[in-house]
Order: sequence, then structure tokens, then C-alpha cells
Amino acid sequence: ETLSKIGSLKNIAKRDATALTILRIFLDERKRDIEARSFVLKNLKVNFTGIVKSMKREMEQERLQHAAALMSLRKQNAKIKATQIESQSEKRQVEDANAKAAAEAAATAESLKNKLQKQLDEQ
Repeated sequence: ETLSKIGSLKNIAKRDATALTILRIFLDERKRDIEARSFVLKNLKVNFTGIVKSMKREMEQERLQHAAALMSLRKQNAKIKATQIESQSEKRQVEDANAKAAAEAAATAESLKNKLQKQLDEQ
């Protein structure tokens, strides 16, 4: 009977050892699966981080390009305003010169009129 119990215990031990082996294999597979998923997630994180950095660089470059374009437009606008002011100044100078010439012409005409009147009066 003792031998029978020992044999029964050996069978139970073999069965338990087999179950433990199967459990170890399952756990090893599970561990590899988790490690593989972890590796994939780390790569995704690295890729995502790279994409975000790249997008930030692109956005910063676009912002700088827009700022440069805005500065260029402001510079052009300032040149246009300066040209307008210069044109207005030249226009005023021409108007002043015309007014001066008209005044001189009127004075000359008045002077000639007076001379002619004087000559007529003397005759």
C-alpha cells in the first residue's frame, strides 16, 4: 500500500511538473508578447515624438517666413508712403513756383500797363 501511495504521489508530482512546465511555457510566451508590445510602443513613442518635433520645426519655419513676409510688406509700405510724401512735396513746390510765376507775370503786366499808360498820357 505504501508503494501504491508512493506511485500515486509520483504520478501527481509528474502531473504537477507537467502542469508547471506548461504554465512556464505560457508565461514565457506571455512575457515575450508583452516585451514585443512594449518594444512596439516605445518605437511608436519615438516616432511620434519625432513627428511632433518635425511639425514644431515646420510651424516655426512657417512663422518665421510669415514674419519675414510681413516685414517685407511693411518695408514696401514705408517706401510707398515716402514716395507719396515726396510726390506731395514736389507738387507743392510746383504749385508754389506756378503761383510765384503768375504773381511775377501779373506784376510785369501791371508794370507794362503803367508804362504804356504813362506813354499815352505823355503823347
